Amino acid sequence: MTRQTRDSRARRPISAARRKVHYPKEESAGFLIWDAARMLNRIFRGKVSWPELNNSHWPFVRELWEQDGISQRELADRARMRPPTCLAALRGLEMSKMVRRVPDKSDRRRINVFLTQKGRDMYHRVVPELKQIHDLATRGVSNQDLETLMSVLRRMRNNLAEHSR
Repeated sequence: MTRQTRDSRARRPISAARRKVHYPKEESAGFLIWDAARMLNRIFRGKVSWPELNNSHWPFVRELWEQDGISQRELADRARMRPPTCLAALRGLEMSKMVRRVPDKSDRRRINVFLTQKGRDMYHRVVPELKQIHDLATRGVSNQDLETLMSVLRRMRNNLAEHSR
């Protein structure tokens, strides 16, 4: 095939039959969740003014606010992330002096993760900003609809978790 033939094929318009969308994005739960999450993340990055905290660190810091001093393995499980992803995030958080990793006294193979004072202090600064983002995202949504949404999202997450192992 000559270059001219290849180039002319590349510029040929897509036929109406090939252009037809069989699964419109506005009817796709996956697309709507992805698109909403993308916008939430963009707003989160714009509002949260701590350079040490980025989207890849966020699930781990959030879990440590819930329970500090858990093992790296348990932290990865709770954040629903793979251990290598958790380790990479913890290294970044450790370099930023947000967490410290300490060998467990009863099992030296186990590493426990603790927030530093800097990591704990971030909670009081970030949570009000998260509340503002939540309020923005849920404006005009009734409490009943929000409860239904949360229930459906949890069910979807659990369904997908069964197939991601």
